[in-house]
Amino acid sequence: MMNQPAKATANGAAQRVEALRRKNLRLALVLVSIVATFLVGFVAKIVLLSHP
Repeated sequence: MMNQPAKATANGAAQRVEALRRKNLRLALVLVSIVATFLVGFVAKIVLLSHP
């Protein structure tokens, strides 16, 4: 019975770590999409302005 609180704590910690990883993944995807948008816009600007 003494192991149950330790398991519950470990399980809670694992859930917090998993939630943090999901939040970090979502943040990474948002940042990557922002960078990709700027990159596409920059390339389009160069292509469109290079033609007279």
